[in-house]
Amino acid sequence: MRHATFSEVIEWISKAWASVKTESILLGFRKAGIIANVTDDESDKSDEEEEAALRPPPELAELFISDTEDEEFNGFDDLGCDGKIACEFKTDTIGSPDPCVGTYKYYNTTYNCIQARVSMTCEGSFSTLACGNDVIQIVSADYGRTDVEICSNGQPSSLIENTDCHAPDTLTSVVEGCNEKRSCILEASNAIFTDPCVGTYKYLAVSYFCRPTQTSVTCEGSTAVLACEVGLLKIHIANYGRTDSTTCSLGRPFGQITKTDCFATTSLSEVATRCKDRSNCTVPATNTVFTDPCVGTYKYLSIVYSCVVNDFLFSL
Repeated sequence: MRHATFSEVIEWISKAWASVKTESILLGFRKAGIIANVTDDESDKSDEEEEAALRPPPELAELFISDTEDEEFNGFDDLGCDGKIACEFKTDTIGSPDPCVGTYKYYNTTYNCIQARVSMTCEGSFSTLACGNDVIQIVSADYGRTDVEICSNGQPSSLIENTDCHAPDTLTSVVEGCNEKRSCILEASNAIFTDPCVGTYKYLAVSYFCRPTQTSVTCEGSTAVLACEVGLLKIHIANYGRTDSTTCSLGRPFGQITKTDCFATTSLSEVATRCKDRSNCTVPATNTVFTDPCVGTYKYLSIVYSCVVNDFLFSL
């Protein structure tokens, strides 16, 4: 069965609404208990006649016939909209099983428009993604060719005419190399992504955004408290130790703050275990939790984190 286009749906709804009689609307209001007064003419109608009057026209009824009744709807991602500028979908394919038989339903969703940055790297070249103090979140990635103009300067037409070229594992590779980092370097090469179309000059197209982060600093002996008003905690960087001589130094002897290459190796894993994917958490900044990475040094716990509403992971 062919899926209707958006314009066809609008046309059907418009025609169907125009064909609805005032009498049918009144009958519907009466059945719903919205109005109580019934005319003599209306009271003479049988239940079958009332049902017939309330039944939608064929054009409208056809919209609710699903050809995907055995498929389970797993959310908005299933509609193929993630990572696109715009998308269109038919609502009768996402209501299986029917949540309320006999009820005319509607679909409601919440979505975000992400202001993504785009990086284009021609084959054989390198590029750097950087987010300053924030962290990289990859939206999409594709190594191959989908356009004859990009990375075409000086290339013969035979090397750029294939525009249906995609390396299958590009997104996974780029995510592993860049996600949750403040910067990363990408190489557009067959050695990294394999060659999806021999004889075609390719490029690496990556879109990403910079996820804002927050930093928590807790002096030794105190407890760090992380909380998200919206979303869940995502831990990016954590260290229990000391990397400068000024943080948590007030009133401390000089000998306790001079060592600035102090790192507890379990810092990130310990904080992530206590906090990841939670709305709030507490982490004591103590040797008991992290062990003592530098005896005699007054330490502090530094955590870089963000509050994540949705983890975006899209493919082109």
